[in-house]
Amino acid sequence: MMQQLFKKHSSWILLCIFLLALALRVYKLGTIPFGFHFDEVANAYGAKFILLNGHDMFGNNAPLLYLDKFGDYPPVIPMYLSGFGALIFGNTVFGARVFIALVGALAIFPMYGIAMRIFKRTETALFTASMLAIAPWHMSLSRLSAEGIVGLTVYLCGLQILLKSLDEKKYKLLIVAFLILISTFFIYPSFRIIVPLTLLPLFFLQKTWLPINKKNIIYILLPLLALTMTFWISTQPWGTGRFEQTGLVSPMSGIASKLQALIFNEDNITIARIFNNKVIGYSKEFIFQYSRYFSFNYLFGEDGVPKIYLTPYVGLLLTSLFPFIFVSIFGYIQKKNVKVNHKFFIYLLYLLLVAPIPAALTVLDVPSIQRAILTPALFIMIAAYGFNGLLDVKYKKISFVIPLLLIIAVEFIFFTHNYFQHISYYTTHHRNPGNMQVTDYIVEHQNEYEEIYVTSQEQWLPVYYLYAANNYSEDLTGKFKENFRVEQVGNVHFPEDNCPTISVFQKSHEAKKLTVPVKTLFIHYMGCPLFNIPIASEMFTVIDTIKRLDETEVFQILKINPDFDESLFKPEPTH
Repeated sequence: MMQQLFKKHSSWILLCIFLLALALRVYKLGTIPFGFHFDEVANAYGAKFILLNGHDMFGNNAPLLYLDKFGDYPPVIPMYLSGFGALIFGNTVFGARVFIALVGALAIFPMYGIAMRIFKRTETALFTASMLAIAPWHMSLSRLSAEGIVGLTVYLCGLQILLKSLDEKKYKLLIVAFLILISTFFIYPSFRIIVPLTLLPLFFLQKTWLPINKKNIIYILLPLLALTMTFWISTQPWGTGRFEQTGLVSPMSGIASKLQALIFNEDNITIARIFNNKVIGYSKEFIFQYSRYFSFNYLFGEDGVPKIYLTPYVGLLLTSLFPFIFVSIFGYIQKKNVKVNHKFFIYLLYLLLVAPIPAALTVLDVPSIQRAILTPALFIMIAAYGFNGLLDVKYKKISFVIPLLLIIAVEFIFFTHNYFQHISYYTTHHRNPGNMQVTDYIVEHQNEYEEIYVTSQEQWLPVYYLYAANNYSEDLTGKFKENFRVEQVGNVHFPEDNCPTISVFQKSHEAKKLTVPVKTLFIHYMGCPLFNIPIASEMFTVIDTIKRLDETEVFQILKINPDFDESLFKPEPTH
């Protein structure tokens, strides 16, 4: 009876799950999490600049592959969502975030479709979609303009169509699935490895794969084409930029220097080559990094990075999901899943094993939630297998899943409270606090001053200022440097100096007079030892101090004291 009810109203229930997912991702989106991460503002500004001018800040016409920020060459397509949001909703935090949040919520539809194809049971498919809707990692990344979320939604759509094409043996659908999956190459870099590995077993997944003939040769050609594209991209500077910064082979890994030190300490060169070679060094590091993505603390604790995505006392997945994952290993549950498409489920297990590979090849900011973005989604599928097996296990006509679902509901309430109440405070040090407050102050008061000097301590302040000022002038083209640096915009200067107050003071002291107009505003970071310098306390007046939510100070806003006596620069005459 209950099964028929779910089946009859599945479309409406799925719509309600989508609305829940959407609400969780857009509620107070402009203020929670508080703070505007530099990736968010750079993506929104850079993409809107292209939409308004037809070219990027460096003069490249309507780029479709990448927008270089600091030699990382990230794909530009997800950025257009942020830029389009800023175009519609204005230069706000909400505008930069809203469309990626929407795309994140849409992922519940292919998640439902994949589960339906595998488990062939409406309740299990709805459970799978629900768990993605309330998954802490997915909700958090969706609310913070994470490009990987866009890639994941597109990938899941491609995977759903791929399974459908294999199940129904429709070659046209297979081509559609291939094109959708390949498009993720230009959305998030991890999929350049994941997609070829996804397509690799195609030949063995079809219903009749022997002998090889004209009909099934396509199942070999498509993986080869995907691998060729991955290889080609790996030969392009824009295809390897970020990996060279974060990968095992980068200087950041420390592997090469460690090997050199061990070789130097060996007495025999042959022994050194046997025990301290690159194969051992890089393989050990890869295995270590790979294993981290299956650890309990990564999935259900707070070991994931970046920390901006983490809610206090909550992991990537709700801990109450673990019993469903755990029971799936027992033969009793496996026997209950007799109607499951086991070929497809084993295929999902294969995908789970290969999903962390792109992330395991990196060593910076690890274990990375975004680079292994597919992994927790596949763990939800494993939990769905346990759920499906427990559905018909009853005690006094009550299914075993009922108390477990109640525990999930309680933990979900706990998670949402901690997220909306504490996430901003908990992660305030990781989200460029104070930047928007500083630049909003400059925009509001810049006409009151002849010159404004802004610290380079937070190197992305120029783009924060341009975003706040709604300045997308074509005249800025070609003036940007790495990290979206620009030396001057109007009367606002962005010198390569952490403490512009000290620089101006020193120049004025040497010149024996003020070298800037009296009406000059300064922004310096709190580490500047300005008031340890004699006379400085007379020369500058503090207007305001910008603080994080935990009351730690970030920036000071200062101006020249209009009553400052320049004669203080001149040494007193000696007698």
